[in-house]
Amino acid sequence: KHIIDCDKLHSQLKILQDKLDESSIKDNNENGESEATIKPLETEYFRGWWNPLSAFHKTQPFSFNGKMFPTAEHCYQYLKAQHHKKTSAAIDISRARTPAMAKNLAKKAIPQSNTSWESKSQQTMEEILKAKATQCATYRATLLKTRDKMLLHNMETDPKWGIGANGAGQNLMGKAVMTVREWLKRQPIPTPQPLM
Repeated sequence: KHIIDCDKLHSQLKILQDKLDESSIKDNNENGESEATIKPLETEYFRGWWNPLSAFHKTQPFSFNGKMFPTAEHCYQYLKAQHHKKTSAAIDISRARTPAMAKNLAKKAIPQSNTSWESKSQQTMEEILKAKATQCATYRATLLKTRDKMLLHNMETDPKWGIGANGAGQNLMGKAVMTVREWLKRQPIPTPQPLM
């Protein structure tokens, strides 16, 4: 278990507050003078197969480009292998018993991703999560329940997809989830399907 102490937590929040864009600042001065008011930062951390927001979490199988996947991680690693023309590895990845096994198979088949994949990796994850949110009611409800919170992928060992050891990582997974959440808010509420 990873426990973040108070000092470290405050440090992480300070870094994130410093990165807030201008949309978090509004002008309340009627005389035209700029008076910056920063909205309170509500934060939610997520990680691990047990958390519904994680790519490793297994809710229900979903379809992406006509193929079924048990988790978002399976789908992501499968597409990564396909992009690198590792067809045999892609098949093994899609059949992996766990998302961790799918990730490890991809690492063995693709020790180093090419730049064309890296440039589209976050967008690919966003498209996967959109498909999952559209088809999986549990995931959709969990995501919308976070409202407008800052979502942080609490992976200290991953400074790209997570927040990294010092809280200053890129948090690409958190950003992808938040992007899909905003997209989901603009979608019509799915019509319940009648029971057969």
